[in-house]
Amino acid sequence: MARTPIAVALAAIALGGCGGDDHADAEGDATAPRAAPTAVTLDTRRVERAIERSIADERDVEADVVCPASVEQSRGHTFRCVATSGAGRTTFVVHQVDGRGNVTYAAP
Repeated sequence: MARTPIAVALAAIALGGCGGDDHADAEGDATAPRAAPTAVTLDTRRVERAIERSIADERDVEADVVCPASVEQSRGHTFRCVATSGAGRTTFVVHQVDGRGNVTYAAP
């Protein structure tokens, strides 16, 4: 089965931050030690939808894209997603360009 490469230049998927800087314990003491920052998980569902839209726009093909459910949002981290359509399966390499959720993706 021949695979048709589906290349995409850039998809900027920004995730908005939320939360404040102040921390208070149960007594309301703002000087209480802060908890260690927790890892932020990338919204891979947004990545899936962006790849699906790119395939539809560029190839006029409807595809179902699956990315790992739990990916740490971290600059330089790379992971793979798989697009499946009537034409077959294509793997996309997704690269996080920053720690804010912006990614690029392409089918090698």
